[in-house]
Amino acid sequence: MFAAKKLRNFIPASRPCKRHKIHLLIQPRLEVLENRCLPTVNIWDAVGTIGNWNNPGSWSLVHVPTASESVIFNSGPSCLIDAPAAGTNTCAGIAINGTYGRQIQDAADLIIGSDGLAQNSGVFLVAGSSTITDAGTWSEIGPGVFLAGMGTVDFNGGSGITQLLNGGGSAFNNVIHSGAGKLQLTTNALTINGTLTNNAGTLDPNDLPLAVAGLTTIIDSSLKNSGTNPAETLSLNGGLSITGGTLSSGGGSVVLGRDVAATSDAFGSSVIQGNMNLGGTNRIFAIAAGGQIRDLVVQALITNGGISKDGNGVIEVAKRMSRR
Repeated sequence: MFAAKKLRNFIPASRPCKRHKIHLLIQPRLEVLENRCLPTVNIWDAVGTIGNWNNPGSWSLVHVPTASESVIFNSGPSCLIDAPAAGTNTCAGIAINGTYGRQIQDAADLIIGSDGLAQNSGVFLVAGSSTITDAGTWSEIGPGVFLAGMGTVDFNGGSGITQLLNGGGSAFNNVIHSGAGKLQLTTNALTINGTLTNNAGTLDPNDLPLAVAGLTTIIDSSLKNSGTNPAETLSLNGGLSITGGTLSSGGGSVVLGRDVAATSDAFGSSVIQGNMNLGGTNRIFAIAAGGQIRDLVVQALITNGGISKDGNGVIEVAKRMSRR
C-alpha cells in the first residue's frame, strides 16, 4: 500500500489508477556506442619495375589511397609518389614492412594522417623540395633508410597528442613542428642538416642529442628537454631566433654555434633556461622590443663565452655567468 502511494507520482494524471494498479510510461532510448570500425587498408599491388602512386591499378582497392586509408608496402616494385591531377597525396598512414626492400621516391607533397609512418625496410627517398606532413608517430627501424634530400617534414599532431619520432639514425633536411601537441624523440638522436622551426606545442628531445646545422626558430612554443642527463646536448649550430617561446636544456646543455635574435610578443617574453654554452666566444644577442617589459629572460648558467647585447629590446640575465 505504501509503495503504491509512492509510485503514484510517476503516473500521468490522465491515466486513472484503480485498485492500486500501476501504469508506467516507458520510453525507449538509443545509446551511442564507440566507433569500432577498423581502418581501411590499401595495399601496394603494382607490377613491373616501378609503379606510380596515382595509378589506381597500383593498389589492391583499385583506387588511389584516400585520407581514411592506411597504405601497406609488403612486396612489389619500387614506388614513385607522383603529383596528383588535383589536390595533395593523402593517406591515413604508411607501413613499409620488412618484406618490401625496394625504393619509394617521394616527388610530390604528401599528407600522412594519425597512423603515421613505420618503415622497417627499403629506402624512402624525398626527391626535390617536397613536404611530408605527418600527424602520427614516425618510426624508422633498420634496415629501412630515410633519405631526406632537400625536403621538409612537418609534424602536426593535434592538441593533447604526443607524436614519437624515431629517425633510426637517418638525417632530416628541414623539420617543422606545427602541431599543438608534443613531438618527442625516442630511441635515436635527431640530426637536421637544414633548419628547425617549432611554432606550436612542445618539441622534447627527451635526453637524446639534437643537432641542427641551420637556423633554429621558436615561435610562441617550446623546445624543452624533459631529461636530466648532463651529457646530452642541443647543438644549435646555425643560430637561434626566438619569439615569445621557451628554450630549455633540461639537465643537459644548449650549445650555440652562432648568434641569437630574440623578442617578445603577445604570447609573452622569450625565455632560455638550464645551461647555455656559447661555444668559446662572445655571442651577439640582438633583442628587439616586442611589447613586454622583458623581451628575453635568460635563466641559464652561461658558460664558455659572453653575451654582447644589441637592439632596442630588454634582456634580463637571471643566472650567473661562468667564464670557463
